[in-house]
Amino acid sequence: MKRILLLFTILLFATNINAQSNTKVYTQKVVNQNEFLEVFVNTKGKIIVNGKKINSTELENRLTVLQEKNGVVRYFQSKVEKKSVLKQHKNIMALVKKYKRPINFYTDKTFTKEIIW
Repeated sequence: MKRILLLFTILLFATNINAQSNTKVYTQKVVNQNEFLEVFVNTKGKIIVNGKKINSTELENRLTVLQEKNGVVRYFQSKVEKKSVLKQHKNIMALVKKYKRPINFYTDKTFTKEIIW
């Protein structure tokens, strides 16, 4: 009985050591909530970032800078069903995905009411 208990203890200890040696540590860079772009797409499909009207190229440039600062995108789109505006929305989402930026969605263009999923 003592031998079985000793064997069980050794096996348990050996398994625990093996599990610890195979554990991978994943580090993730923390998002800087103080660095952000407030992106608003109006009913005409115009892109407004931090209160200024810009084009897609400039948005891409700003997303590059935001990526370096590890910031976040705050996003609001007016309710429209025009294909051109929806296409603009898709383009913006593709850029955000390309630069791997987290995105927070808002219900208003003043970015005060965040949508919590």
